[in-house]
Amino acid sequence: MDERLIRLRAVVAFLGEKKQFGWWETSFLDETGRGFLERCFPRTATHAAFRSTSEAACRMHDAAIGKVGVFHLFRLPVEKEQSLDIRLGKASHQIITSVIESKENALKELEKIAGNSGKASSGPIQIGYEKEITNPAALRRIAENYLAAFKTGIQTIPYFIKKEND
Repeated sequence: MDERLIRLRAVVAFLGEKKQFGWWETSFLDETGRGFLERCFPRTATHAAFRSTSEAACRMHDAAIGKVGVFHLFRLPVEKEQSLDIRLGKASHQIITSVIESKENALKELEKIAGNSGKASSGPIQIGYEKEITNPAALRRIAENYLAAFKTGIQTIPYFIKKEND
């Protein structure tokens, strides 16, 4: 499951960058950005690019929905983030670079994860509860929302809420 989540996060992070759809002001995941980071981080440039872009995406999402009692693709519950970090440390370059070769390839990867393109609402949209975040159906719903948003030129922020009775 972690690899699927990493792939989804990488695709959305890449597509949200300035040169693709311009949701956040980064260009770390494209070839030029990774080339620049290779000078500073020769062994971990892809990981650094992924983390930096994910942080920019997280800030944009947090600004729209807040941080208390909500989670999104770029800010998961702590234990899930830790699990992703462990997985990333082992295979970040291979997983990430396989899905961000180009805007077209990234959109195809997002379509593969989504299964189909649903409707997207502009702005924040609650799509479930915290306990569902990493199940396959929830990942598909996240991907569907981002895919529809990228295709229609709107900006959406799918999120999960923490349910009091969990």
